[in-house]
Amino acid sequence: MIPALLLILFTGIASAQYDRRDWPHWVDADRDCQNTRQEVLIAESLIAPKLDAAGCRVLSGLWFDPYSGKTHTDPRRLDVDHVVPLREAYKSGGQAWTRERRRDFANSLDGLVATASNLNRQKGARRPDEWKPPNPRTWCRYARLWLGVKHRWGLSVANAEMAAILDMLGTCCLRLAPLSVAALAPATGASGDAVTLPDLAARAGFALGGLRLAVEGCDLHGC
Repeated sequence: MIPALLLILFTGIASAQYDRRDWPHWVDADRDCQNTRQEVLIAESLIAPKLDAAGCRVLSGLWFDPYSGKTHTDPRRLDVDHVVPLREAYKSGGQAWTRERRRDFANSLDGLVATASNLNRQKGARRPDEWKPPNPRTWCRYARLWLGVKHRWGLSVANAEMAAILDMLGTCCLRLAPLSVAALAPATGASGDAVTLPDLAARAGFALGGLRLAVEGCDLHGC
């Protein structure tokens, strides 16, 4: 018998007050002349990227697109995407944030990926129940990234959104590992509701009988 997977799920609160200008990016936080976009391009290039004479802007490199599975060499064809879009972050909790925290979120490297410009614009502000990467082999990583960002920043997750995430997690490589008693013990969520596996967002795993199906660390190219 599959035990119930209890999560605290919220429906994002829509608001007409979202303004992209309240989420400053791309900034040069460490004042090294490379703004957040350039730092993402440098970090994600599979080879040493070529920079301009000042060392501030990326001119070329080799990037694996985590949404399409294709590679790119020209950074002008790439956008740096917020895995959890800024508008979605606003609707799921960011409306209460200060401008400084919004800036931190908008420039947090662990919530950004370089992807083809057309895919970034196709995705827009859509959640996983509204848009998925066109390459199913990338769904596992995308779902884990999305959950990780929502978890770290304390953002809410809607029911349809979570259903889509669990569907994508079903494409992950799985391994069987013993499920500890502690993992099955109820915890208390922010609202006082019982929550089993409150760290689902961090581990991207779930309970099944006496075993844990834990997601293996598949690489960018799939399992």
